[in-house]
Amino acid sequence: MIFDPAATRAYAGIALRRLVYGPLFWVIYVFLLYPFIRNFLEQDDMNPLGVVVSLLTSFLLIFHYFLRSTLESDKLPPFDTKNLAEELSFKLIHFIHKNTPTIESIFKGILKSSRARFIMKEMGLTKKEVWTVMKNVQEEISVSDWMQEATLLQQELREDKIHGSILFFLCLTHIEPLKNLLNTRNLSLSDVKKILRWEVLHSQARRQEHVFHPHALIRTFGSLGRSWSMGYTHELDALTEDMSAHIRWTGKHLVVLHREEIAKMFHILSRKEQKNIIVIGQAGTGKRTLVQNFAFTLREAERKQGRTYTRVLLFKPEILLAGTENPEAFLLQALAQAQKAGRFILIIHNLGMFMEESNAKLRGLLLQFLQLSNISLIGLADAQQYHTLIKKESAFDGLFEKVFLTEASEEDTMGVLMDQYFRLEKKGVHITYKALKSIIELTQRYIGAVALPGKATAIMEDAILTAKAQKKNMVTESIIREAISHKAHMNVQEVTGEEKDILIGLEETMKKRIIGQDHSIHLIVNALKRSRLDLGSRSRPQGTFLFLGPTGVGKTETAKVLADEYFGSVDNIIRLDMNEYSHPNSVYEIIGSPDSGKAHEEGFLTQKVQDHPASLILLDEIEKAHKTILNVFLQILDEGHLIDGRGIKTDFRSTIIIATSNAGALLIRDHFKHGLTDANTRTDFKQELVEAILKEGLFSPEFLNRFDEVVLYTPLTNEQTVQLAILMLDAFIKEFEEKKGIGITMEKDVVTALAEKGYSTEFGAREMRRVITDIFQTYIANELLKNNVQRGETIAIKKEYLDL
Repeated sequence: MIFDPAATRAYAGIALRRLVYGPLFWVIYVFLLYPFIRNFLEQDDMNPLGVVVSLLTSFLLIFHYFLRSTLESDKLPPFDTKNLAEELSFKLIHFIHKNTPTIESIFKGILKSSRARFIMKEMGLTKKEVWTVMKNVQEEISVSDWMQEATLLQQELREDKIHGSILFFLCLTHIEPLKNLLNTRNLSLSDVKKILRWEVLHSQARRQEHVFHPHALIRTFGSLGRSWSMGYTHELDALTEDMSAHIRWTGKHLVVLHREEIAKMFHILSRKEQKNIIVIGQAGTGKRTLVQNFAFTLREAERKQGRTYTRVLLFKPEILLAGTENPEAFLLQALAQAQKAGRFILIIHNLGMFMEESNAKLRGLLLQFLQLSNISLIGLADAQQYHTLIKKESAFDGLFEKVFLTEASEEDTMGVLMDQYFRLEKKGVHITYKALKSIIELTQRYIGAVALPGKATAIMEDAILTAKAQKKNMVTESIIREAISHKAHMNVQEVTGEEKDILIGLEETMKKRIIGQDHSIHLIVNALKRSRLDLGSRSRPQGTFLFLGPTGVGKTETAKVLADEYFGSVDNIIRLDMNEYSHPNSVYEIIGSPDSGKAHEEGFLTQKVQDHPASLILLDEIEKAHKTILNVFLQILDEGHLIDGRGIKTDFRSTIIIATSNAGALLIRDHFKHGLTDANTRTDFKQELVEAILKEGLFSPEFLNRFDEVVLYTPLTNEQTVQLAILMLDAFIKEFEEKKGIGITMEKDVVTALAEKGYSTEFGAREMRRVITDIFQTYIANELLKNNVQRGETIAIKKEYLDL
């Protein structure tokens, strides 16, 4: 086997082109034209010169197409099958063009290749960076081994020849200094392999037929001819938009999802009866794109078979309902015309809205015409609309077959993003492969109510518009995070200096507000740090904790303080009092009812999390919930998502879930009243406590094991009670001074006396709060009434003044 670019078919075309279009040719060209130019100047006769110029131009065009079709095309067979260079593309041969190419000339040829530069651009690399590394490569390279590997890759990618993109990938695979460039961009070879696959699609997109290409013209005017063979439908045209016209000019998508569903739609619509479809899917699954791809596939099939085209019309109910005086009569006339004018498929983008806003007579008319042989209807609806608005109309629902769309995978979504990006390239803004990966990862994590690929494509478009507005030619991860922050109504930007300080100091801040529970605070703050820095498992909630302890030791207060200190307000808690969920039917209050017209169509919890994916969920006194409810949370804790009553998937992976329970409270009080609080004793006792709770049957082993941590909240000691009293009194005094402008002073023994009075192993902080309210705050109220205390004055309190 040899490697000689100069002995290839492509090089023969290059040599001929240089010969014909080289300096010698132009000398001959001018020499041939000279007599005719002279004749024109002397006799003012343009005809001979025009004829000769036309002939020469025709020769050049014919020669050009001759070279393209016989020597330069990548689809042609090689001159010599033993020459490895024959496997290289024409453009790569053009860039290398040496009898005995050196490693340096091959590298330079790769860098000149637009397809290799596409890979570099998607990796975030510049040509200069790559060449700086390449020119210093000292490694020996086996051309035969490389070409053998490149050929296998070419076959895998279904390419006609080996292009610069394939050779650049091999450089990254085998040359160690170039591998290091991957690390600087936080990319793996697997990532680059995916970029290589999408580069092939990008090349195909750039080669799509031009508007005036013969095939495109045949498609367009052939479509018009067969469309003219249909009858006139003025009223129907007023209510619809012809999707077929749009299809003629746009062409097909490079990436087509839901191929099985499209095939199913063809099967249904080919029937003689029940040939109507409802496409059901969550927002973002691609219902409208599915219809577009179906319509394009239908048009292509009919064009190839020479059949009269089916008109695919987008039906606009809003025009019928709001833009006509007598909707029923207008629809009747429109459909009567359609009955005589060929085959039609009507598309309704929001079938649920039509069912909700139209009257029974209008729906009855549509129902009547759906049974005709030449009219079919494809309606789009999400699961909620189907269950609440369509399914209950059994006569209407019975005429439809159902096609269900599921959420696209991350790999399929990357394909859709690439396809969409190739269409938006002309906007002059570039997006790297890593940025596209970030879009998928971050939308999956922070945007819950919409499915892939819809939410990812929406964010990409927003990011491109933001980059253009900021006059940037590159979409960065910061721009992507900004777009997601606006969409998700939360801050998902990378941790900044100010937020770092909050996270670093959060544990100490919380310990000042929660007395005696340092261990639980430590655990939950660490979970929050991991969440904010995108660490840990992404298949479950960011942190799940079960707080066990007696009443009034700070379990619920911990969640409130966390929400206030980090999320900015106590209002940012999604709180469920599990006392209210002791009946099995109360599960519908959480996830929503599947039956339309009933209470709790939208679940309280699922709706809240869809609106605010990054939330703190507090499940108070969870042991009082029914077993059915616990099974729902078992799924959330284990899988990180839940399908609600409307069939919508709710993502809980960005939440922190805190469940509190008084289970085992007596055991905890009995154990810790002896002061046995060292680490070993605490661990042994926690195991005993869990076993006792399981024996009692309050929770199943599976349920307890799903929590990241079961945390013990211990009863407060005398010293901690005094600290708690100081904390509560300080909070009251600060608020009182801000509102009234009146100061409060007290002696130290007042605090000690209130702490002793409020100390309770049974009720904890709740008893302390009651004592401060009943004794301390009541005394202040009496002082204000008796002594007419004015703003700027101070109330001094001694122990003997209080009713202790």
